[in-house]
Order: sequence, then C-alpha cells, then structure tokens
Amino acid sequence: MTLGRYATVAALVASIVTAFGCSKKDSSTQTASGETARELTDSELIQNTLNEVVTRWH
Repeated sequence: MTLGRYATVAALVASIVTAFGCSKKDSSTQTASGETARELTDSELIQNTLNEVVTRWH
C-alpha cells in the first residue's frame, strides 16, 4: 500500500472512532415515571446505533 492509502485508512478509522466515541450516552436506567427501563437486546442496540449514525450522516 502507498502512503496515501495508509493516510486514508487512518483518517477513516479515526473518524469512525470519533463518531462512536463522541455519541451521547444516557446512563439513566429509569423512565420519567420512575419505572426501571428494560434491558435492550443486542440486535436492538445495534439497530439504535446504526439509526444514530445514519441520522448524523444525514
């Protein structure tokens, strides 16, 4: 690989890490009514993350 490709790959990886690292995380596990929120499944967490990424890109 050439130096230009290494730089491109490094920039892409850095932007992905920044996008996921700077996303807002809500650490609260209680709803507004005081009930404990249920745990999300892995597929729901993945879908939420993908939705957030697409929203930010748009």
